[in-house]
Amino acid sequence: MKRLLKNFAVHHALSASVAIVAFSFLFSNTVYASSTEHVQAVAAVKVAPASPQSWQLTGQVESRYAIPLSFRVGGQVESKTVEVGEKVAKDQVLASLDKADLKLTFQQAQANLSKSKADYDNAQRERKRLTKMYANKLVSEQDLQRAETTEIAAKQSVLAMQAALELAQRQLNYSQLKAPDDGVLTNVNVEAGQVVSAGQALFTLATGAHEAVVYLPANRLHADLSSVEVEGVDQAGTCKAVLRAKTPVNDNDTLQYKAYFTLKDCTQTLPLGAVVELNVKQQLNDLMQVPVSALIDSGNQPRVWLIKDNKVYGVAVKVVSMGAEFAVIQALQPQDLPLGSQVVADGVHLLTEGSAVKIVADNVENADSGLVEAM
Repeated sequence: MKRLLKNFAVHHALSASVAIVAFSFLFSNTVYASSTEHVQAVAAVKVAPASPQSWQLTGQVESRYAIPLSFRVGGQVESKTVEVGEKVAKDQVLASLDKADLKLTFQQAQANLSKSKADYDNAQRERKRLTKMYANKLVSEQDLQRAETTEIAAKQSVLAMQAALELAQRQLNYSQLKAPDDGVLTNVNVEAGQVVSAGQALFTLATGAHEAVVYLPANRLHADLSSVEVEGVDQAGTCKAVLRAKTPVNDNDTLQYKAYFTLKDCTQTLPLGAVVELNVKQQLNDLMQVPVSALIDSGNQPRVWLIKDNKVYGVAVKVVSMGAEFAVIQALQPQDLPLGSQVVADGVHLLTEGSAVKIVADNVENADSGLVEAM
């Protein structure tokens, strides 16, 4: 009996010891798990100002104006004195019409005016004669009124013939087609002997300041184009460029938008037709850049984790553009993400709002991104 009681006591003592050891092991593991579950080791990076973006477009040099030139009267071309590509001066004669018919029209207008003046003189004399006779009661009032009406009609006829003569003189002058300004002829579509009509385009005169004309893709339509430099591709020379205008509707063929840049301060004149490259430097004011891995996008609003007092807080941002390694962003509330503040650089999907973190690496370089594609 004593032996049985002794074995029972030993068995219970061993069971109690095993229970104590198991509880101690479980408690120690729980504390360890607790200490690592809520403190996440992270790499951090400082928010840096975005580097200026640069991109290029290819275009061509054109003149500010391309004016189609035509005769203001029809006729047969008697002579052509210029060829395509020639520089011309203001009022230089480009082509002339046969003047024979125009001279006849002018002479006829002169004769009609002379006849009208003679008729008017006769009407004046007749009216004066009848006025005296009416005073002596030798003619009726009706006869006098008829003479006055004839005089008025003759006077109006003189005015009409004077206008016809002036028109004939102008048409005779229009037989010579002159350059309205200095420029270069970019198109000539007439030869001597050709019969042309009034308003038919025969020449195209390129005049005015030289411009670089390019096509903007849709993602560049609202880009900052205040700092642009133009460099000749097939011709030597560089210029500064100032945006003059851009079309509000895209081209049907290219689906791009035409933009016109006035050239200034050129090191060498870029001729018409020269192929040029526009180098655009876009200043990214109030924008910052972070590694692409720092972005959180759950499908609603992109964010970054701001590290503050060893905890992380989500800051909503707008992604302006993105490259292979870095993204240009703008905080929706700028005061929430000042320059120099630290954000989580990697492993952002492992964190939640308010997670405790420990920075184990703060050497992620926020280098120039070389961003080229806008979102």
